[in-house]
Amino acid sequence: MFYEYAKGVHDRQLTLLTQKQGFFYLIILCSIRRRMHDMVLLLSLRQLRVDYKISCSCRQRNSTSIS
Repeated sequence: MFYEYAKGVHDRQLTLLTQKQGFFYLIILCSIRRRMHDMVLLLSLRQLRVDYKISCSCRQRNSTSIS
């Protein structure tokens, strides 16, 4: 489930996020079920000081994978 969502957004960013902070993917998984993953993910990325802006594509969740 998390891997499918990682494909929706940039896969490398989320992979790097989980590698730095292993517990963040648990928060993202729980927040996806609560449909507040966009806010939690944005806060998590800002805490890690990653210059990446989450767009509204998180809510749309198009099955387009960026390779």
